[in-house]
This record gives sequence, C-alpha cells and structure tokens, in this order.
Amino acid sequence: MNSKPVQNPGGLKHIVVFSLPMILSQACESLMVFTDRYLLSLHDPTAPSAAQVGGLTAFLLWIFGTGLLGYTSPLVAQFTGAGQADKARCLVPQVFLIAILLACPILLWGENFGAFYFHFLKIPAEEYPLALQYFSLLSKGCFFVFIKVGVAGYFSGIGQTRTVMSVNLLGLFVNIPLSYTFINGALGHAWSGVKGAALGTLIAEALMASVLTLLFVRNHAKGMRWRFHRELLGKLLFYGAPTGLEFLILSTAFSSFLTLFHSYGLATAQAITIVMSWGWLTVLPFFGLGIGISSLVGHALGEGNTQLAEKLTKSGIWLALVIVGIASIGFLFFTKLMIAVFSGSPGHSVNSLAITMLRTLPLYCLFDALSFVLAASLRAAGDTRFCLKVGFIAHWTCLVICYFGIFYGNFSALSIWGLFIFTLFGQAFANGYRYVQGSWKKLDLVSFPR
Repeated sequence: MNSKPVQNPGGLKHIVVFSLPMILSQACESLMVFTDRYLLSLHDPTAPSAAQVGGLTAFLLWIFGTGLLGYTSPLVAQFTGAGQADKARCLVPQVFLIAILLACPILLWGENFGAFYFHFLKIPAEEYPLALQYFSLLSKGCFFVFIKVGVAGYFSGIGQTRTVMSVNLLGLFVNIPLSYTFINGALGHAWSGVKGAALGTLIAEALMASVLTLLFVRNHAKGMRWRFHRELLGKLLFYGAPTGLEFLILSTAFSSFLTLFHSYGLATAQAITIVMSWGWLTVLPFFGLGIGISSLVGHALGEGNTQLAEKLTKSGIWLALVIVGIASIGFLFFTKLMIAVFSGSPGHSVNSLAITMLRTLPLYCLFDALSFVLAASLRAAGDTRFCLKVGFIAHWTCLVICYFGIFYGNFSALSIWGLFIFTLFGQAFANGYRYVQGSWKKLDLVSFPR
C-alpha cells in the first residue's frame, strides 16, 4: 500500500492518518448537500423539503451502482496486500464497463420512475413539481457518480486517500459558488431554485470524475491494456453486487421512511428535513471512515494478518465514538440554534417536534456509526451476503411497520422516529455479533470463485 510506515500499525493514529482524508472527502459531500439545502431555504421555504425528497430518490437510483463499484476499494486493497498490483490496476476498466451498463436504464427511464414513486408516496402537491424537477436533473449525472466512486475506490485501495480528498475539495469549491449563482437565477428564472441547485451538483460531479480518471491514466495506467477481463469483472460482481444490493435495499427503505414523514403534512416535513440535514452532516463522514477501514482491513487480510485487521476495527470504533460524541454536544446543548439555521422562526408544531427529534439524534448517529464500522470490516473480508441479509430484514421490517402504522394505526411522528432508531440498534447488534463470531477470518477474497 502506498503509505508511509506507521509506528503503531492498527492503532487509532493509523486509522486517523489514513481515514481522515476519506472522512473529509465525505464531509465535502455532506457540505454540498447542506449548503444546497440552506441556500434553497433562503430562496423558497418549500424547496429544501422538495430537494431532500428528490435528492434521496436520485441517490436511490444510483446507490446499487455506487455500492457495487465502491467495492473496488477493498478488492484493490486485498490484491495490493497480496502483491498482485497488476490485477488491482486492471479493475478500473471493469469499472467503466459496469458504469456504462448501469447508467443507460437510469437515463432512459429514471424520470418516469420518479414521477411514479412520488405519487405512490403521496408527496404534498406543493412539493411534487419541485421534487420532480430536482430529481430529474440530478439523476442524469449518474454516470459521473459511478466513475467517481469506482476510480476513487482504486486510489483509496492503494492508500492514496489524499488524492481522493483533494478532488472532493475541488468539487466542493466549484459546487458552492455555482449553486449560489444558479439558485438565485444567474441562468434565468427557469433555471433558478431547485433546478439551479441540481445543475451545480451535476457539474461538480462531472468535474470530480474527470479529474480522478485523468490522474489514473497519467500515473497508473502506463502499459496497461484497457480491456474486458472476465475473471476480474466476475470478482467485482461476485462480492460487489451484494454490497450494491444491500445499499439499494437500505437506501430504498431510508428514502421511503423519510418520505413517509411528508404524509403528516408540511410542518412534520420541515421538521424531519431540519433534523436529517444535521444528521447527514454527521453521518455521511462515516462513509469515508468505512472506506478507510475497508481499505486497511482488506490490505491486512490480503497479507494474511487477521490480528492487524481486528486491531484496525477496534480503533475504527473508538474513532466513530469520538465523532458522535463531539456532534452530540451541539444536538443536546445548541438545539434551538441549530433549528434556527434552517427555519428562522418556525411555527410551534415544527419547533417542538424538531427539538425532540434533534435531541435524540445522537442515538441515531451512534448506532449508525457502529453499524458502519463493523459492516466495513465484514465487507472487506468478503462477508457481503451477511450484511445484505441483515440490512434487508431490519430496514424493510421497519418500513412495513411504519407504513401501516402511519396510514392505518395513527402512529405519531415521534413513534415512527423511535422505531427507526431501534432498527439501527438492531442492525448494529447483528453486525457486532457476526464480527465477534469470527467466521469472516476464514474467507479468501483473493482467490477467484469457481
């Protein structure tokens, strides 16, 4: 792995030095979402809720591809740890092939899916056109998102996490001024508001994908043939597809869960938007921590060092607890100030509900963080099918109960919120139990399946 030797391999400092660039990379993604929501709240009070629904639905359409192609990171790490760097490089052309195949149906039928999905979930009439506009434009950037995730996975897999961070910072610095000017009508009224926010994000994603590809071609692709490789493509699909399917299942349930809150009316929709905007700002960096842990654990397992893999996982858990602890200070002691950032002077119903939910948000972040770290280690070892089963059972059971509870059982919004937090606890517990069992240590990711 292209990283300097560390004095205490697997320790907290090792995790921080390696994963911090990936955490900051995901923080950039969080800030892009956060900034768009904030700028939209200044433009139109209804726009942030509509953008949240539209953004989550676009995320839903491409999450299978990002989950699948994101598995490039632990796979490259394992090959690198096993001394098979040539195979690691040859994974990148397979990323482009998969990205093309996955992007085509989204570009052809994505907008029709969005219209059906929003109608099915009974989006309020005032939000529907804005959500559809945001979703329709954002989903057209799926190919760039796939390429960015796959090529970034290669760089993180070989240990060059600072390269990924630098490219994401570039995307952030491009996105914020673009979104500000577009949202406020720099391209005319027809492209203002949610359309402008989506366009700014799309341009930033295209730029990041292009820069990462250029860096790979210039520095890592010399002498490499860009061709279809059946064995490597099969390897990526064999282990990556369950991860992509898991992310799709969890994201579908999560997006539907948040959208169901909109059926309570605008006050509840605004409250959940405020709370989850802060929740995303806290939780999305754990995607970066998960990538860092997957790369380090994958590299250790490629070398056959299971003790180092265990130490890395424990250090990752400690780091996750520190991050959640720091964020919880704001949720518990600056609650009203954090709500006022988005709402100014909200109505009493919005304020009281948002306060209660924001003060319980630390539990959501805690269980989600633990689940992220443990699942990252399991996936790095190749135990992707277990993570898929746990995610499916936990989240879809919760979603079904929530749907019938809202429309037929008169469940309150806080009851639904509490049920979702309990679901995250169950998922974290199941992943922890599987990890302690130790069956993941016996898996061989480097050898090809027959």
